[in-house]
Amino acid sequence: MDNIVLYISARGLGSSVGIATELRAGRSGIESRWGRHQWAWTRQRVALMLRTEPRWVPEEWLFRPHFKLWPPKRHRAVLWVLAHFVAFREQPARNLTPQDYLDFLRRSKWKLYQERNRTTLVGNYFCTLDMKIGYIVTGPKSNV
Repeated sequence: MDNIVLYISARGLGSSVGIATELRAGRSGIESRWGRHQWAWTRQRVALMLRTEPRWVPEEWLFRPHFKLWPPKRHRAVLWVLAHFVAFREQPARNLTPQDYLDFLRRSKWKLYQERNRTTLVGNYFCTLDMKIGYIVTGPKSNV
């Protein structure tokens, strides 16, 4: 599970430049309206896992995760979250709302929790994904 970023990305080794370009540009990139909100939410959750502030989670980790964290469970959990953010943002161009992102993470987390060795892989670090700290913008509110 240490190489989950490479597993999810079909581009293979040494392709972080292509991923970085695709994630930053276009309708489905980080610089899009929803992409900024989703990255801010993801960055905040990773910071909670690391017990730090979101400003210490660089965007560069999405393209080149060259960090080492201790314990290994925390390292794998952070890689899992970052890899799933990249996988979600690389979907074919369509309107990817924040609610779609939350549903995607919820389904992916459920699949991982079905494995018997989940606690040895990532422990309970994913409880930060369920915390109600901060917010994610899900779209315009109606007056109904």
